[in-house]
This record gives sequence, C-alpha cells and structure tokens, in this order.
Amino acid sequence: MQAQIRKACVSFTRDGLAALIGAALADKFVSAFGGVRMRIPRTEAAQAFIPIADAIGVEAARKVVAEFGGEAAYLNSEVAAAREARNREIRTRFDELTSKDGQSSRKAVFVLSREYSLSDRSIERIVNTLPK
Repeated sequence: MQAQIRKACVSFTRDGLAALIGAALADKFVSAFGGVRMRIPRTEAAQAFIPIADAIGVEAARKVVAEFGGEAAYLNSEVAAAREARNREIRTRFDELTSKDGQSSRKAVFVLSREYSLSDRSIERIVNTLPK
C-alpha cells in the first residue's frame, strides 16, 4: 500500500480503520477524531502521536502511523459512519429478502422502508448505490 499514490487528504472510513486496528478501536478513533481534519504524525516521537495513542492505545496508534504517517487525513464523523453502517445493513437485508426469501425487489423495498423508517425512494437509492 505504501507504493500507491495517495491524494493530499486521505478519507478514512470506519471500516478501513477496523481492518487495520479492529472494530472497537476504530470506534474509539471515530469518537475522538471524527469530523476533524488532522495530520497523522510520521513517527511516534512526534507530539501529535500522543492524542492518538491516548485515544486508541500505543500499539494501534503505531499501526495508524505506519500506514498513514505524514498524511493529511479526514475521518468521517460518527453520524456519517453510522449512516454507512446502516446502509450496508440495508443492502445485506435487501439481498437476503430477494435471493433467500424469494421476494420481489418492490416487496423488499416496501419491507425495508417499514423496518428502517425510510421512504421507498431512499431504500431504492441505498440498494442501487455501490458500498463505500
């Protein structure tokens, strides 16, 4: 991954961090730094390492620094992360309803709109959008 060219501002996702440091620590990182643009320090000797280590622990902070050190980063807020998780859940449930249960897509959209208190159009938009 180090060889890949990155944009000036890496857009973190909760899932990306969860793959790197685990779901529980990713949630802590989102709580501490969500919605804030920050520079990831290049080394743990940098002053900016301390708040990261305080939030998620030294070992997890080392992993974040190793992966993203020196980058300007933005982590979506908890609200955006929760929305992404909900949308993933809706897509999974839609697939279950249409493939396993044999329901039509129209019926699945109706069921999901009732379950999630969203409009049928919102459900259609979510299931027709590729996951992030």
